[in-house]
Amino acid sequence: MQLICPLCRESLSRDEQRWHCVHGHSFDSAREGFTHLLPVHKKKSKAPGDDKQMVNARRRFLDAGHYQLLSDAINQRVLQFHQQQYHTLPLAVIDAGCGEGYYSSRLQQHLQDRDISTDITGVDISKPACRLAAKRNRDNQWLVASNRDLPIADHNAELILCLFSPLQSNEFKRCLKSNGQLIVASTGPQHLLELREILYDKVDMSAINTDTTLRDDFENISSQQETIRYAITLNDSDSIHDLLTMTPHYWRASPARKKHLASIQQLNLSIDIQLKSYRLKSV
Repeated sequence: MQLICPLCRESLSRDEQRWHCVHGHSFDSAREGFTHLLPVHKKKSKAPGDDKQMVNARRRFLDAGHYQLLSDAINQRVLQFHQQQYHTLPLAVIDAGCGEGYYSSRLQQHLQDRDISTDITGVDISKPACRLAAKRNRDNQWLVASNRDLPIADHNAELILCLFSPLQSNEFKRCLKSNGQLIVASTGPQHLLELREILYDKVDMSAINTDTTLRDDFENISSQQETIRYAITLNDSDSIHDLLTMTPHYWRASPARKKHLASIQQLNLSIDIQLKSYRLKSV
């Protein structure tokens, strides 16, 4: 994947542990294995994105396998895409909003087990998330950056994954090759309904319409729409707390409701996820 300078947009070259452009801008790769490409003037806070507590909670929750069915569905969809459309290697994938690397690390292993080489770049605005991702997987490339301003050259990716992260249609269009695809996972109206019923007096049953958000640049591949619905049970308060901590509900719910949730030892939950694929609209 060809990286570009977040300051001047020129190509970046790597020299040992340092990336640099022709204008002299340079960026060090951390010893943990990620590269920070989010300029200070583009930060909205001192430490944007999920903090260490949130990403550690998400790592524990995902590693327990609660969302493995989603991960498996993504892996199968990418494999099918490669077999049907892309036979060149390595397969270039951007995980836009990669978090602590669960999905793209499992994807890399899934393809490696089938002798398919990959060039996977995970991007997240959270430095703690990228640090954990790099510890999880050294084969993928991990960048601290924003989906709004991806430090990746035009038309470099065959696939972009955007899993529960903000959709940036223009940037995704810029980075994708003309016959590439965008795979999006978003929450359905029933997702974590039981948790939300505990935390709020009134539960919002609406769901984001990704077709509307992407309609200017992308068209839905209707044959590749999938609703992933199943139930899970969390059998201890630690797992319930991890789930709460990894979601925006941790900041939205009142202290009293969170205290009540902490007293619950078992929680049955609905998983409701929309998985869709998109291609670029014809000019």
